[in-house]
Amino acid sequence: MTITESCCGAKVIDRSELLQAIVIDDRVGVSPSCFQKLLCDCSTQTRFASGVKDVPEISNLAGLLVQNGEHSTAGTAFTAKWGRFDEEKRIVDISVYGSGRSCGSEKQELGQWSAINSNKWRCIMMLGRCCDYSYKIRFAEDWQRADIDIRINLCCVACCVPPCMKAWFTVPPCIATFEMEQAEDSQNGSHWIRQSSKCGGPKKKSYNLQAVYGPDGSPTEFVENLKVAPEKNLISR
Repeated sequence: MTITESCCGAKVIDRSELLQAIVIDDRVGVSPSCFQKLLCDCSTQTRFASGVKDVPEISNLAGLLVQNGEHSTAGTAFTAKWGRFDEEKRIVDISVYGSGRSCGSEKQELGQWSAINSNKWRCIMMLGRCCDYSYKIRFAEDWQRADIDIRINLCCVACCVPPCMKAWFTVPPCIATFEMEQAEDSQNGSHWIRQSSKCGGPKKKSYNLQAVYGPDGSPTEFVENLKVAPEKNLISR
């Protein structure tokens, strides 16, 4: 284990390891990093399944998805296989880089997203964990589109807010809005068109979100697009 991994909780992995690290590995018994301990969590880590894979219309969101585009985070990967999911309300909560164990919570949130392998993104990843940078994905009744709320705990801007708190503040739409809609060739949520708006401006396409592997690790029709991910990637632990 490297110093960066044990102290900062950021591990460098190859592109070929993304599926195992993000989708397959349930992280049972993994000891927390020094940074995780600073976020009020000294317990061993375990991921808990969200149940997204059991909804046919979006089951591939529980696989390995990559951002295919020319934006600043192009090639990063994530999954909705782990975390909190309310099927009745059609809401998925994704902790992007993980967070500490909040007061009264029995489960900590572990990261579900990769990052670009650079010192800049190591800092962003650590800051994101302090703020519990999260997405609340709210699906339409037919599961074909969703609005994405950006949520943080505000410790980044208010020193009186402890970093171990869960995200409770939703970024107002006048600052940024995200949404996604299934593409015509999407199969069970394998292809989404992500659109964004900043500072009240018009919504524009940001990138294609494509599942390269399904929840069970089997390749999808987009498996060749795994090559858009960098050869080296950061994941939180």
